[in-house]
Amino acid sequence: MGATRRLAAAFGRLTNLADARLGARVLFASDEWFAVGSNLLQPTPPHWDPETFCVQGKVMDGWESRRRRAAGHDWALVRLGLPGYVLGVEIDTAHFTGNQAPAARLLAATIAADNDESWLGAPRADLGVRGSAASPEQIAAAEAACANAAEWIELVPATALRPGEPLPVGLEFRALRTRR
Repeated sequence: MGATRRLAAAFGRLTNLADARLGARVLFASDEWFAVGSNLLQPTPPHWDPETFCVQGKVMDGWESRRRRAAGHDWALVRLGLPGYVLGVEIDTAHFTGNQAPAARLLAATIAADNDESWLGAPRADLGVRGSAASPEQIAAAEAACANAAEWIELVPATALRPGEPLPVGLEFRALRTRR
């Protein structure tokens, strides 16, 4: 069994902290034009239905933006359903065969449990609505709020994605830094 398959099999023994059934939710997404950010949190494998279309085009089971034409990148902020240690992540481009994002990067932060989402400001009125996107002002405000809320640690550096394949990433830490 190859390293990727072994790692993917190991994920089945772990708790998915980003599972909507455990309370995980998207707090911000820069663009949800073709598919909403909450699709990132579904506990089931992605489903392909070649017959399902909407006003924006093909309905997808993952998160799909329009791809930014301005500087920067599209991003989503997810509050995990449970606190825990991240031992691995899977970035899956199943059914995105040519329209997948070229790369993905994953950052994480610890924000005090008693700190509700007020640090982020009011949620976008159309958050979670297909065909919606944040304005440049909303994106700048969310980026500033994130930067001020916590120290963000890079878990996965910008990594090229391949079409139609999962990218399981095992994380192994040799040192841990905590702050009070």
